[in-house]
Amino acid sequence: MIGNPERLCQIASGELRGLRFSVARGILRALSVAYGAAVWVRGRCYGSGLFARRKVGRPVISVGNITVGGTGKTPLAGWLCRKLREAGRSPAVLTRGYGADEVELLERYSGAPVHVGVDRAELAERVEGADCLVLDDGFQYLRLRRDVDLVLMDATNPFGFGALLPRGLLREPVASLGRADAILLTRVDLSDAPEAVASQIERVAGKRPIAWVRFRPAALLSADGRDLGLDWLRGKRVGAFCGIGNPSAFYRTLERLGAEVVLRQSFRDHHWFAPEELDRLARETRRLRADLTVTTEKDAIRIRPPVPEGLCVLRNEVEFVSGEGELVSLVMDGIRRASQA
Repeated sequence: MIGNPERLCQIASGELRGLRFSVARGILRALSVAYGAAVWVRGRCYGSGLFARRKVGRPVISVGNITVGGTGKTPLAGWLCRKLREAGRSPAVLTRGYGADEVELLERYSGAPVHVGVDRAELAERVEGADCLVLDDGFQYLRLRRDVDLVLMDATNPFGFGALLPRGLLREPVASLGRADAILLTRVDLSDAPEAVASQIERVAGKRPIAWVRFRPAALLSADGRDLGLDWLRGKRVGAFCGIGNPSAFYRTLERLGAEVVLRQSFRDHHWFAPEELDRLARETRRLRADLTVTTEKDAIRIRPPVPEGLCVLRNEVEFVSGEGELVSLVMDGIRRASQA
């Protein structure tokens, strides 16, 4: 499939070998030089004050990353909003709104108002009823000043194959981690060596808080919303499909729950599923004698009713392995300083 995220990662990682893939990587490497130059110029313009950075009258906490692909920004932004509400704050979320699925999930996870707009600096001025703002996917959005910068990194591929777009997955150089106030290392349970990743981050970004996070499977939901229980997957033959930034993490999670994944179908991030695609997937899973078909909660939102019979949805929830308390204290201190300024 053209645009298959797993295939693109295989090219970027060097897993796919041969002349045509080597040529493709060479072309992508040349393009990444041009991309890196543009990123550097833009950063210098903001750093020197040539481009203005708007400051609004409320604390701003950014949740972002330095790679393309899924690091878990949406559930972590939701977790942050819940913590802010527990502390007596009234947060609102600002998002560019790349997909209606992410907006709906943000509303579901956060329980806070979600405001969508390309110009989030302008949007921040117009939000009413909030005493602090959570900037979704905000690390590269330099136009709006923020008081706390949280950066998420996927422990299974933290440095995006070590190259800028489009040769690798980096949106900006790894050295930009120096702007972060704290780093959240996600999917640590799927990484072979999270300690080594944390050490690499410290060498690049210096000493700063690093929280460890996993996305714990919480429920397996049937088409009619019943929780079948995670143990129901054990020993089952499963057809799996998704349109998320890190599809391999989804498949590995199913395997860790004891399923035999006999079909893996990856689509572009934010892909809306047409009925004919779902019919094709159903035929393929029957051909492979799969017991059920499973997708993610984010993908289920992008399936128009009626949901195909036999489709199950895996729901995850955020779980901190370490560093949650320190991270909450850092955010609250940043808000207090901003409120007193």
